[in-house]
Amino acid sequence: MLACYAPEDPQADRTVSVLAEMRVATWQVGKATDAADHALLQHARYLRERGFTTFVVASADGMFAALAELGRLEVLVWERQSPSQRLVTAAHAVQRLRLPPRGPVPAPAAPRSPAGPATSPAKGGETVRNRAGPGGGRSPKPRK
Repeated sequence: MLACYAPEDPQADRTVSVLAEMRVATWQVGKATDAADHALLQHARYLRERGFTTFVVASADGMFAALAELGRLEVLVWERQSPSQRLVTAAHAVQRLRLPPRGPVPAPAAPRSPAGPATSPAKGGETVRNRAGPGGGRSPKPRK
């Protein structure tokens, strides 16, 4: 994942920190009009040359319709956002996301005790281990 931003953006410092926590690469661009969009399109062409064929964009900007020429284009927009008709027409899929609730973000849940892996019932009575449990995230064999 890649996010581009202008250096004079007053929220950039906080945004870059949040993106770093989410392991999203950031690319600082100039402050010219649409500089971040052009940088993202340039990076998509770079990726296409290396074999990538699916591009997911979280934007309503019609400029990203050009990604459909590189491969499969999937678009994420907020439920009340009005994406460009050009973008909607070019996209293979448009996913509308529910807006998060307003107000303070709740604190994360306390970590589980290291007593053992969390389990939960799955289809057919199988037990599925939490990825954080022993086994490094491998799927266990179904129990009969």
